[in-house]
Amino acid sequence: MGAQQSKESQVFLPATPTEFSASLINKLDSSVESDYTRSQYTEKHIQDLVTEKLKEIEKQSSLALKDAFTKLPQPDANDNESHAKDVKQKLDEIKEKLQSRPKRGQLDEETTNARNKVVECLKANDGKPLKCWDEVEAFKARVKAVEDAVAF
Repeated sequence: MGAQQSKESQVFLPATPTEFSASLINKLDSSVESDYTRSQYTEKHIQDLVTEKLKEIEKQSSLALKDAFTKLPQPDANDNESHAKDVKQKLDEIKEKLQSRPKRGQLDEETTNARNKVVECLKANDGKPLKCWDEVEAFKARVKAVEDAVAF
């Protein structure tokens, strides 16, 4: 239905008499410009305006970015050296803490004695591990104390 457009010309009758010259009427009739070409010209004009405005906005934002960059404080070579010294000092402190911690698998004498008591008890009470409950609890308490001492 909407695909077919009427090609009939419409006639408007003005309230006041108007007269146009024959040359103007002939020029309007013979015009190659249609609604389609006029809409294309209009769209191209709008696209040109948008492109121009976008270039202007890009230029402004680029200037604003350059201005903001120049306002940033520039790092000093001395500042970098002091920062590097601070980092090195902190790393040395952490290294010392790690070296002072007991290593995994290394047990102090008290913990070793508690472990040996558990082993002896289990050997003496073969098949009856519940008789070594006190020794196991003492060993667990000693291990927990060592772990707490190792934690930072």
